[in-house]
Amino acid sequence: MHAVQSVMRLRLVSLVVALDKIKLFLRHQPAANPSANPSAPAPAPGPAAAPPLRRLTEQEVVAHLWGGERSILRRVIVVRALVLPHAR
Repeated sequence: MHAVQSVMRLRLVSLVVALDKIKLFLRHQPAANPSANPSAPAPAPGPAAAPPLRRLTEQEVVAHLWGGERSILRRVIVVRALVLPHAR
């Protein structure tokens, strides 16, 4: 039981470190509204950088899950064919 607790603690520490790194990265991104975060660095001159994350549109979600070339559905079908080649 001690080994399980050690693994869980290590995973928790790794998660905290990863979230800290993400927070630091996002904190150093140019703000869309400079008054929203006065400690953020000024944006670099030139074309505005796209935000690192954005909310997907409904059409993008549907394409990712079901319809695109690399959709989840197509990947499941390929894996199923590889794992169960004779199943229909």
